[in-house]
Amino acid sequence: MRFALRFALLCIGLSALAVLTNPHTAHCQDAREELVLDVARVAVNEAGFGSPADVVLIWQAVEASGRTPETRLAWLRRHSACPTGQTSEAIALSRPGNCRWSRHLTFACTEPPHWPAGAVWSAERCARVFRLVRRLVYGYERRRVCEETPHSWGGLMDHEQAVRRGLRLITCVGTRNRGYRVR
Repeated sequence: MRFALRFALLCIGLSALAVLTNPHTAHCQDAREELVLDVARVAVNEAGFGSPADVVLIWQAVEASGRTPETRLAWLRRHSACPTGQTSEAIALSRPGNCRWSRHLTFACTEPPHWPAGAVWSAERCARVFRLVRRLVYGYERRRVCEETPHSWGGLMDHEQAVRRGLRLITCVGTRNRGYRVR
């Protein structure tokens, strides 16, 4: 009996070790962390540090864009190129808005380059955004702010362009941005 128990524990341990060291599954952790980083950057770019509802709106759209962290990350980087660092620094600096600094946010929540002069930096507010995004990406939180699954989002200034692209406005509660869905 003892031998069987030891053998079973050994098999379980070796199986767990194989999963943890398997190069085909090891990348999933990295892709998820990249996704956490980019979702946080985009959410802060779009709505600042004080709108958890916008974090959820953006996550709902990202989540619906694919089944794996890699496909979701690729979609987000195409959809929001500036805050995810897909555009050049020169382009980011030439644009109005938060992209010039939001693209430099890190898990350390240190004040990013190009942070607005005179604005007060809050590492705690930054950390709150990262904690929420991590809970969403890893599936620990399933909060929803939109009645339907959004395919995109945008501010009031983006509405006409969204309609021209064939999107329709959907109801999202408590967000600064609007959620849109394909007609």
